[in-house]
Amino acid sequence: QCVAVCDPFKSKRDKWAEYIDDTYAKNYNRASYKGCDTYNNFEDLLARDDIDGVVIATPDHWHVVIGLAAARAGKDMHIEKPLCLSIEEDKAMRVAINQYGNVFQYGTQQRSSQHCRFGCELVRNGRVGKINTIEVAAPSGRSGGSTEAVSAPDDFDYDRWLGPAPWTPYTHDRCSSWGSWYVYDNSLGFLAGWGAHPLDILDWAYGSDDVVPIEYAGTGTIPTEGLFDTVTNWDVRCKYANGVTMTFKDGPDST
Repeated sequence: QCVAVCDPFKSKRDKWAEYIDDTYAKNYNRASYKGCDTYNNFEDLLARDDIDGVVIATPDHWHVVIGLAAARAGKDMHIEKPLCLSIEEDKAMRVAINQYGNVFQYGTQQRSSQHCRFGCELVRNGRVGKINTIEVAAPSGRSGGSTEAVSAPDDFDYDRWLGPAPWTPYTHDRCSSWGSWYVYDNSLGFLAGWGAHPLDILDWAYGSDDVVPIEYAGTGTIPTEGLFDTVTNWDVRCKYANGVTMTFKDGPDST
């Protein structure tokens, strides 16, 4: 049962709490149902003893901060990909999960897709022959985005949304989906934000999450105009210890 939602946008948290209550009312054949509380601050939600697990579906720069707090509070968790913005944060999250013993699920949901599983089984069982070259693609980022400073909406706690990110004036695009995906203060762009999906399927198909390339080289374009500043048009070339090569470019995700 979902008993609480948390978001710095009051209108959004109220909307989803209403949706959850309406869903339970229909499922229970009731005229109405009230059981989902709303919070502006995640600490208040995590302090509840009756909550066993949380879904952390925030902008990327908040993932590990909230994840660490959830681990210390004894909550199991699902965290959207990408996990965070740095290897150091990745390691800190792993240490916390091992220390507190929480159930941790990472949001690489393509592993639940039948066609992805079937394709990986074909590769892992040698049905496609010897692997010499691997090609991976993910949609590119974008340039643009408003840089004009404006007042934040009245129902929005902008400082809370920024959290651990550097303070910067609010703009119309900064806290939109595009802004949370394509600004380095908040994310790594689609290189990681979308790339996490096909790269994960690559790891699964190739046979082991522990087998990774040992050499990397690549290029990309950093937009110089507008708000969005994460890399676009990337071309990354990698080599495994056994000589297999991999290219990771921007393009249609075929997984």
